[in-house]
Amino acid sequence: MLANVVTDILSQIVWPLVQFILGLGVVVFFHELGHFLAARWAGIKVERFAIGMGPRLWGVVKGETDYCICAIPLGGYVKMLGQEDFKPVEGEDGIDPRSFLAKPVGKRMVVISAGVVMNVILAAVLFIIIGMVGKKDNAPIVGDVSPALPVAYATITWEPTADVKNATPPASDTGLQPGDRIVSINGEAVKHFGDIHKDAILAQKGETFDFVIQRDADGVTWTGKTRVPVKYSEQEGINQFGLSPALSLKVGKNTELIREIPFQEGDLVKAINGQAVKHQWRLNVFAEGLDGKECTVTVERENGEESPVKTVDIPVSPTVLTRGDIWYQRDGSRVVGWPVDPPTDATEEAAAKNAYLQTPDGKTLTLPSDDLIGGAAVLLDVLGMTPRIKVDAVVKGGVIFRSPAQKAGLQPGDIILSYADRPTPSGREFLEISKDVGSAPTSIVVRRGKEVLHLTITPSERDGSAKVGIAQGPDLAHPIVGSVRENSPAAKIGIEKGAEIIAINNQKVHSWLDVITTLKKFQGQKVVLQGKVGTEDRSWTLDVLDKNSFNADEYKWSLLSDVPFLPKTVTVLYRNPLKAVAWGAAETGRLVVLTYKSFGAMIRGSVSAKKAVQGPIGIGSLAVSAAREDFMSLVRLMAFLSVALAVFNFLPIPVLDGGHALLLIIEKLRGKPLPLKFVNILQMVFLFLILGLFLLISWNDVLRILRNLW
Repeated sequence: MLANVVTDILSQIVWPLVQFILGLGVVVFFHELGHFLAARWAGIKVERFAIGMGPRLWGVVKGETDYCICAIPLGGYVKMLGQEDFKPVEGEDGIDPRSFLAKPVGKRMVVISAGVVMNVILAAVLFIIIGMVGKKDNAPIVGDVSPALPVAYATITWEPTADVKNATPPASDTGLQPGDRIVSINGEAVKHFGDIHKDAILAQKGETFDFVIQRDADGVTWTGKTRVPVKYSEQEGINQFGLSPALSLKVGKNTELIREIPFQEGDLVKAINGQAVKHQWRLNVFAEGLDGKECTVTVERENGEESPVKTVDIPVSPTVLTRGDIWYQRDGSRVVGWPVDPPTDATEEAAAKNAYLQTPDGKTLTLPSDDLIGGAAVLLDVLGMTPRIKVDAVVKGGVIFRSPAQKAGLQPGDIILSYADRPTPSGREFLEISKDVGSAPTSIVVRRGKEVLHLTITPSERDGSAKVGIAQGPDLAHPIVGSVRENSPAAKIGIEKGAEIIAINNQKVHSWLDVITTLKKFQGQKVVLQGKVGTEDRSWTLDVLDKNSFNADEYKWSLLSDVPFLPKTVTVLYRNPLKAVAWGAAETGRLVVLTYKSFGAMIRGSVSAKKAVQGPIGIGSLAVSAAREDFMSLVRLMAFLSVALAVFNFLPIPVLDGGHALLLIIEKLRGKPLPLKFVNILQMVFLFLILGLFLLISWNDVLRILRNLW
């Protein structure tokens, strides 16, 4: 076990970190190389060419220059004669002619700018390599739409893409849908899904965009036009449209969750019950037609040496949840609406005690939070009965820090019988118990197959709440009541927690799927539920199963929702070197502009600097993740870092290259440099400000990483 831990640390942390340090060294090397070459061209004596900061570790002195590596693997510098903090270097006849200060403004400007120019060139070269090797991006196809955001109810005008007669336009002219392809935004072509996120993030709060989309209807491709405003998310700290990228039908590797599924990485879903499946977003349509029955999913699977692939049939059951916009008040009345942020005029006190729901007609309801039950916190509600909750998946911890669920020994499929001595807690109760116990060791009893296990779990306090590291799911396989909602139809006819439903109107039911599909048959009729409480036979009668008691439209059926499908992608690949050069140059220019726009968005407040800005520690964490994926992911990050370094370093701030360039421009306009004492004070002030900002960002990076540790 120790050997496995050491191997994991070396492969998942140490080696990716080494790759990042080497990659960052390359970016810094090229930046300093630009200064070095320009200084040599200008006839300036270079005393030291250093990679890293702090004490000198190793180096060679060649000619008049010390080429060395320093102890801290961040940054680097080129030390030129005359670059002193508080006074110029003077020879016998005044300023040394080979010093930086002795050179004319034009040459000094070239030297100062050369590092930034070299970083831009490096980024372009890296993008050229990426273009020739190939790069996959998420396709500009909608996979999911946030129902609470304007994109879900934007008005669309349709026209056929081709000249067709008697074609029927798409059934809906309201809201984008899964499968829609985003063609352009504000007249600019959308090449991949990242372009959509970019437009949202860099927008001003409330800004509206013109979308052109394509949707297929009965074999005809229709072009739609609509206007969509962005919505600022307080939680994410950015603007968003509320769109998620589409997934493919190929199974990937789940890197975040431990989950039991009958599929293997690389499986390609081809058919359901013999009917061909072409798109992942159509799976729920199949699920709705199954009416709760098990189906056969046909996949293509790699078959080793015998043949390229083999066909495998896998039995799968659909799952069902109550729609996330269905809520109940304590008096039993139903409310329909999606949670939204509090209004801008809401006080902190009001926002803390109220829930805000956006109704289908666009209105916002304000209701006391304590008076509401439902939404995402209640996975399934049938007549007010909720199933027991089970462990749908266990969250993977890091290589060293495992999640509480992993430490406790919880496994996918475990049914939670009690938590902190409270029997069959609902999903909402489970969260409340975790909050109450904090980080104290707590008992948890689960059923695993035929065994009942008594375990101890210690929640971890993260982001102001206590979490155990599981994904909850309803125990659909056993129609046993986990809890009963207050003033619900089930409560009124006397069904209690722990009851097992065995039959409905004498029709046997074996699962909650059976309960729902059987109730659908008796809509509008008298219903008698037969079951047991412990060993005692019981029956409960509902005089009329009306829509207020049971509405089949309030359930959402899904199929293969727990399968980690890979994203649907588009590939950038240029075998022609000239085209790769053109693409690399264009991509570099685009990234430079986007980086400057990002600074503007943070200044405007449409991007939260606290959540978006990352320092060396945060970037290192991203680099480790990139290196774990593949080498080209690290190359892409290096290209981004090279551009970011160029843009940041050329901001007109004293102590940065851009600040030096600004001082040179002022010197050219004045005909003489600013007083040395004034320049020194200015640089010292900004040096301390930048160091303070650096420390603040680094501390924020540390807190962000610690929040993600268990």
